[in-house]
Amino acid sequence: MSTLGLVIIVAVLIIAGGWWWARRRRLRIQHEHAQWMRAINLGVGKALHDAGLAVGLKVTGQPVEEVWHRQVMLAHFTLPVGSGVTVAQVQAAFSGAHLAQLALTDCFVQAEDQQLNFDVAYLVNDATKAYVADLARVE
Repeated sequence: MSTLGLVIIVAVLIIAGGWWWARRRRLRIQHEHAQWMRAINLGVGKALHDAGLAVGLKVTGQPVEEVWHRQVMLAHFTLPVGSGVTVAQVQAAFSGAHLAQLALTDCFVQAEDQQLNFDVAYLVNDATKAYVADLARVE
């Protein structure tokens, strides 16, 4: 076998190994994010249910993509204004000490689509805790 053949084989192995490693890492991150979203959805659903809000409504958040790539665990939720839930009620639902891993970071009504919008941070890592601390400083 010639030297050129060995170089080609080594190059192919390096490229294939890099592709395999990157794919495996991407799948692991997707799996972690799915687990975190399940935990956030369960926590938010419990907080709203315990406060007597959004009973009978399925509450499912969406990851806020602008910050997830930095490992900041933030999810965005919406409820129809017709559900009778107010900004003050959502804020009160998240003010309890029993929600140590969840922090309400934003809550507002968007007039255009008649939706109550709120963002919840899942305080499981330093990046998310720093993000929430930065928001508190800005306010």
